[in-house]
Amino acid sequence: MDMPTILQLIINGLLLGGIYMTISIGLNLIYGVMKVVNYAQGEFLMIGMYIAYWIFVSLGINPFYGIPIVLIILYLAGLALFNYVVYPILRKPYETQIMTFVGIIYILQNFALIMWTADYRTVNIPEASIPIVIWNIYIPQGRLIVLTIAILTSLLVFIFLTKTKIGLFIRASSQNPFAAEIVGVDTKKVRAISMGIGIALAGVGGCILLPIYFCYPYVGARLGIIGFIIITLGGLGSFNGAIVGSLLIGIVESAVGTLYSSEFAIATSLIIYFIILLLRPQGLLGTRSR
Repeated sequence: MDMPTILQLIINGLLLGGIYMTISIGLNLIYGVMKVVNYAQGEFLMIGMYIAYWIFVSLGINPFYGIPIVLIILYLAGLALFNYVVYPILRKPYETQIMTFVGIIYILQNFALIMWTADYRTVNIPEASIPIVIWNIYIPQGRLIVLTIAILTSLLVFIFLTKTKIGLFIRASSQNPFAAEIVGVDTKKVRAISMGIGIALAGVGGCILLPIYFCYPYVGARLGIIGFIIITLGGLGSFNGAIVGSLLIGIVESAVGTLYSSEFAIATSLIIYFIILLLRPQGLLGTRSR
């Protein structure tokens, strides 16, 4: 295998990792604060794709420029989800939480199916379809935009968590909610904000995926599973782990998918996932629970 091919595989993997990053960061934020896995994260990404699609069809707004609108809508949806669904089950058995989110998955999938049918939809915008060629290496411009927005979004979330007062409260609630309550932190409000941000990040993923991917009611199923694999692989609750896991899975799937097949690529990612968790159960950048 020559060097240009290797570089092409790495670049494709990084671009694919950017797509996965938009899913895993919000999923990891929700788990880090509430120790609850939002198994319906992929379905909220699907809803974000549909909102971006209809904004484009109705108003002619580019999905990349429609991110603030989708962000606000899904942030409010996240607040409602926490207050009326998640908060009442936080202290329930884990099985109750799983079944609740499975129910949300089916509700959102069937809602999309009833509202918009099973037709595949996408949008065509010039900047997403023109490739960039550098030294015989083809870089899909659409995926490059996705990676750029994913990195910027990650940086903004990191700055928010480390440089703002609310971010400090979120990190405190994540590390020790009981101690945070003692010093006056409203952990219920912090958890609601975290859920809102996590769901909103799924909406960002939907906006940037739409120009390069088809939207249909079940598009979130596979992406949601990959997001769960990534945050477990990187370390549950680890912000950096979500990024590293996204890029690792992206590179592995790109390389194996190009050399063999896409089905074998997914299987290889799962094999790596199992091996790493056998050797390091807390994930690559996670810490052991005490």
